[in-house]
Amino acid sequence: MQTPLKDSTPKHLRFTDILFAPIGCLIQSSPIVMLVIILIISIVGSYLYYNVNSDLWGFASPDFDRFTVLNNFQTIQSNQNQEWKISYEFSVASRFQGVVRHVTPIREVKFPMLTHDILVTSGDFADPEIVKTRVSNHHFTWSCDCGVKPNGAINLLHTVPANQEIYQQLLDIRSGDQVEISGNEILKIDSLNSEGNSAGWWQDSGCNTLLVQSVKIIESTK
Repeated sequence: MQTPLKDSTPKHLRFTDILFAPIGCLIQSSPIVMLVIILIISIVGSYLYYNVNSDLWGFASPDFDRFTVLNNFQTIQSNQNQEWKISYEFSVASRFQGVVRHVTPIREVKFPMLTHDILVTSGDFADPEIVKTRVSNHHFTWSCDCGVKPNGAINLLHTVPANQEIYQQLLDIRSGDQVEISGNEILKIDSLNSEGNSAGWWQDSGCNTLLVQSVKIIESTK
């Protein structure tokens, strides 16, 4: 019986082979530890994706190149046969100025033009010692033990940046910053499928969906 000869030709290692070799060894030696690591990474990644004002090095940034804006921002079309019709509340721009008490990204797949929830406050609403605020699921609540309605204003903005530059400016906003954000208030965004039928809509309740055309960070906490 003849023993087969072994192939002595050196094999070329790819970068992925080297990169994932330690992970493969870890899975073989301790699959439970690997599962725990994957779970931790998933939890941290999910928190960063939904709660931190970041585009995650561009991976979570809206793809502005796939959008075509028509009729002075009354229609947005994508290269995937999607279309959105936008109606506005007023013919003139609105301005929101004050202290930011909350800023998180919006990750709505059906409405990718929506990018941020930003809570802009002034007067008593800007003071956490007087008014407590909370933002969850694109809605805000506030509470106060002062016995009377606080002075000032509180507005939760759902932002639609007019362009890539405005989006980058929104990414710079942090809680505690004093800002001025201006644009046209959106009444409703209707989503249409490739056949022109309704695929849902976005309409705020007590908040301010805004086509943002100007962002100023008057005082930064950085």
